[in-house]
Amino acid sequence: MQFLAMALPPDNATAESEPTKVAVNNTLTETDRTNLNTALTIPGHPAEGDIAADNQVTIPTDTALSQSHIQAVLQAVANRLAANKYGLLKEMVKLGILRLVVENGTIETRLTFTTYGSTFYESKASQYHRDSFQFKAKARTGWFVSLWAKASASTKYSSINVNTTKEANRDISGSRVQSYGSVVINFKTDYQPLAA
Repeated sequence: MQFLAMALPPDNATAESEPTKVAVNNTLTETDRTNLNTALTIPGHPAEGDIAADNQVTIPTDTALSQSHIQAVLQAVANRLAANKYGLLKEMVKLGILRLVVENGTIETRLTFTTYGSTFYESKASQYHRDSFQFKAKARTGWFVSLWAKASASTKYSSINVNTTKEANRDISGSRVQSYGSVVINFKTDYQPLAA
């Protein structure tokens, strides 16, 4: 029906009208019959049933189309559409068919991103302090008959300060990026001749 709608569209198409002039009880003019047979022409097509040679349809002049006329037209349309596919098939037979056969395939993608970091800090400190103070005093006198006296005194002070410090600082960091993509398709093409 799409073929007929393109070949013979109605003169004043509406939403309720038929999509084509080829409808029961419609009458085709001489120009309509010529345009229809021009669209249906298949050179070399044999006559069969209600269809004349070259796929032409015979419709009486000034006669309303009946259901048998419609069936003959639809058969001619089917022949015309099949002729296009038949011609394509004949060309394929002449050229042969080139097949693409995929035996196996692999599609792979991979992304690896790694980062790491480490910080270490250590500090040790020690302090030692010592103060020392000593006082010594000594006195001597003679015998009872003697009038001399002897005295001595001494002091001693010492201070010790010891500071020790130990520090350790370590910083480790790194990064690793790996990106990988691969597409592998193994295919085989062979030629298949269809005509001897």
